[in-house]
Amino acid sequence: MIAGNDGLKCGNAAGSQVRCPRTAIADGWHQLPSRQQLVTRFGLFKSQCTPEVAASGEVSCACEQCGRCRAFLQGRLDGGPTWRQYEVWTRDYINSLAAYLWRRGEELGLEHLAILEVGAGDGRLSAHLQAALAQLRPATSCCSVDLRCSDSGLCGLHECSPFRQFVELLSCEEALRKHRPDVVLCSWMPLGVDWTSSVRACPEVKEYVLIGEADGGICGHAVLTWGAGADRDRSSEPDEAWESEFKIIPSEKPCVPDGTEQSERTSGGAESPCAGGCTVKEQHWEGRGQLCDACCSSAREVVDGREDLPEQGQLRKRQRRTAGPEAASFVRVDLPELSRLQLCCTDERWLASTKSQTVSFRRRAC
Repeated sequence: MIAGNDGLKCGNAAGSQVRCPRTAIADGWHQLPSRQQLVTRFGLFKSQCTPEVAASGEVSCACEQCGRCRAFLQGRLDGGPTWRQYEVWTRDYINSLAAYLWRRGEELGLEHLAILEVGAGDGRLSAHLQAALAQLRPATSCCSVDLRCSDSGLCGLHECSPFRQFVELLSCEEALRKHRPDVVLCSWMPLGVDWTSSVRACPEVKEYVLIGEADGGICGHAVLTWGAGADRDRSSEPDEAWESEFKIIPSEKPCVPDGTEQSERTSGGAESPCAGGCTVKEQHWEGRGQLCDACCSSAREVVDGREDLPEQGQLRKRQRRTAGPEAASFVRVDLPELSRLQLCCTDERWLASTKSQTVSFRRRAC
């Protein structure tokens, strides 16, 4: 764990304090590259590559620059990181995430903000974030921050890490029981695994933040983490038990893309024009289509880190998109101001943008 005996407490005149990591870790945070430096170095998202599709369906490019980019991500590039990178931590992303967490502590009205990273692997994110939190705290803040990180250790990612002494070897459930955090962070939850149900079941948790591919990507469980319908037969009607388990609630005022209301829709299989959760039930659990302009497009808008909650469309949509019996008490808030700063292991030079996102799920009372 980062907040250990070798840490220091930093404060200001207003009483704000955060446990600071050792100087070496703080220096490492300052030495992180910026996102733009990496984009320029590897020619990301502006490439003229012509990738080929193998018989297996794998898409790849054999050019030298793409090879260098892959080697960098895999820890094989001379002069680059020597570890495999899932999320590429950059100085600007760490700065922005630290500022976001300080802001959330103030918005929640907490005197002490307890943050826990689960599945922390080598502890690198928490180490850099800890330094940024210490140095970027608001001058007027009266909130203190305590950041811990945990990992099961089953993959051994901590063993050769310079931050291994800060990683508590605990499962997600054990770490939640021990620390009872206000905010939980998780970066690149393993594919097919879901920890969010345990997080939501912890009564002290007011928010959890997921970093990585979302909504059908390779992080977490498609249904249990993201509420997708990929694991369900799309030709069948949702039965009452499934509806109850995943909190699918029909809207009172369905809409179509031009904003006009529909008096009724059949449930016979017509694909809804709106993915925002304001029309037929098939759309809610399949997640297809585009957001309508009437009441769902604002569901993805975040202004200064605050979500703009429409009275109907967004709340129902986000409630449905998080699966599990306790999911109705959490609201999904996408964080584009953080997502635009990300780079990850599945990014390719020929893509238009990164695949990684930062998504917050907030307890509705918060």
